Amino acid sequence: MKKNNDLSNNRQLVNILILNYNGWKDTINCLESIFRNSYKNYIVTVIDNGSADNSMDHIGSWAEGKIIPGAEKDFPLNDLFYPPVKKPVSYEFFNTSEINQIQKRKKIPRLTLIQTGANLGFAGGINHGIQLALKENSDYVWLLNNDTLITKDSLNELVRVSNESGNSKITGSVLYYANDPSKVQAWGGGRINFFSGTTRHLTAPGNVDYLTGASLLIPAGILTSVGCLDEGFFLYWEDADFSMRAKKSGWGLEVAEKSILYHKHNTAAKSAIKDNSNFGDIQTSRGIVRFFFKHWGFLALIPVTSRIIRGIFRRIKKGTFKQFPVLIKTMWNAMKNIKKSV
Repeated sequence: MKKNNDLSNNRQLVNILILNYNGWKDTINCLESIFRNSYKNYIVTVIDNGSADNSMDHIGSWAEGKIIPGAEKDFPLNDLFYPPVKKPVSYEFFNTSEINQIQKRKKIPRLTLIQTGANLGFAGGINHGIQLALKENSDYVWLLNNDTLITKDSLNELVRVSNESGNSKITGSVLYYANDPSKVQAWGGGRINFFSGTTRHLTAPGNVDYLTGASLLIPAGILTSVGCLDEGFFLYWEDADFSMRAKKSGWGLEVAEKSILYHKHNTAAKSAIKDNSNFGDIQTSRGIVRFFFKHWGFLALIPVTSRIIRGIFRRIKKGTFKQFPVLIKTMWNAMKNIKKSV
């Protein structure tokens, strides 16, 4: 694969992929933090999943210098995105029909905006950015949540650690809570408990079964080998699935301990589920069924049954009995259709 880089100077091209859904304010703060970072050979692609809040217009206006983000009252990390970086920022806008026509641009601006026109889920939206990045010979893609703030050396440390492994591993960051910056949210990723059908973020160094999709640096060679994210996962479990697929293909997982990010916990997910109180539970249930059946076959009945029982007791405790039929039906349909979709 042809490279757009100077390997002797350790300056591989990184395409930073950010999915936006009704969250342009978080996205522009994330962009402000990115444009302060010490790693210089990068471009950014923001993919919008048909937001109803005119997100693409607002982000374009920000790039032109027409929207100036301000410091947030009582927020401890204002210095990561304020005062604003110099504008304008060069950018191009495409819809999905246009992006599919592109083979390789002669000159790539610092920022690319892609409008999918519909809520395709995390994997469905991000895959548009991955496909473009591979067409244009990016050395890495960095999947980054729009509700994160990066530090000056976050990306530099990811690339450094990846280079030390010979680009044979997916690399994650250490995430801290944005509203409680001394508290670790995830030390890169976490562990999967097969018997309970649950995941648990590590909060200290340890062996990870998966890396969280909030920050994933993926060498192009791994994407070429493993493929894009599985669009059968709409909102949850796609990062665990991609980690598992990579490991099965002989690639590794690693955490860059000095790559520090701050995460506004679950802001992106809340944007996707705010209009439907059952939506998050439904997508979690579908993801659990798909993940365990995909990787363990019919042994998945163990963790899936465990999650059903746990869900029943949790709803009894909360008194949310009306959700039982919806969730049971969701998991049953997911199990019936699993062979067709995996």
